[in-house]
Amino acid sequence: QKRKKKGTVVEPEVDMTEIAECIDLLDRAFKFVQGLNLKSHPGHLLGNATVGVSRMLVSLGDVKSMKFGASWAEKVREYFSYGFEGNGMVKVVDSLLNAWKRKAGDEKEEGTNDQDRKKSKIFP
Repeated sequence: QKRKKKGTVVEPEVDMTEIAECIDLLDRAFKFVQGLNLKSHPGHLLGNATVGVSRMLVSLGDVKSMKFGASWAEKVREYFSYGFEGNGMVKVVDSLLNAWKRKAGDEKEEGTNDQDRKKSKIFP
């Protein structure tokens, strides 16, 4: 929840312990559902929670967290591709799967621009 303070937005602090506990519980739930050997995909029961965890991890913004978020999105990609939840969720999952690639590309491009600026200072 964001709070406004004299015209500025204050971001809440992220509790990494709570995030880790949620991920651990979701992992246990996946193993439990898979152990039931149901005919339906585990994403049918855990798809929305999995997308939520993936979104949260991607929102942390570092490539390592984004890759971990993509690994969670991958667990339900097949289920959402069946179309039971609509095209919107397919797009969300695809976006989560590729977010780290865009971020890594941006960082690589930013590094290249920094190098170009350094070269231009050396060689006018």
